[in-house]
Amino acid sequence: MSTKISPDDPSKTADGQEKAVRRMLKQSRVVVSADNKQVIFGPTLLNHWVEKGKTEEDKQGRLRHIREAVRAISAPHEIWEQANGQRTYFRVYKDGKGAFYMAGFVVGSSGDVRSLVFTRKKGTARSQRKGTLRYKRQ
Repeated sequence: MSTKISPDDPSKTADGQEKAVRRMLKQSRVVVSADNKQVIFGPTLLNHWVEKGKTEEDKQGRLRHIREAVRAISAPHEIWEQANGQRTYFRVYKDGKGAFYMAGFVVGSSGDVRSLVFTRKKGTARSQRKGTLRYKRQ
């Protein structure tokens, strides 16, 4: 079994769609995950950004990555689960310039997407893998 992950192509998210994505998060959207769980993209994520003191510019940048979150939930490379039921869905892809990128999306035990992690650094990616590996794409 190979441990190498082949990256997916990036999602196409045009600038200017952030308002529509924010509206979708305010109303909530349910996505069925690769491990057959209902995952809720909703106000919990927006509230988390406020609690963490994210700037409006940072929020706009994160809103542009929501399509990657939906893809990671429905077609992840890995799913990790912690003892408290929190799951992290990872997807590796190439950005628009062809560079490696890893996206992680943390889902609380309630099913709400709580936070997003985007990185090019292998050390950061390793540190986000917590708990038990529940799924690995072949």
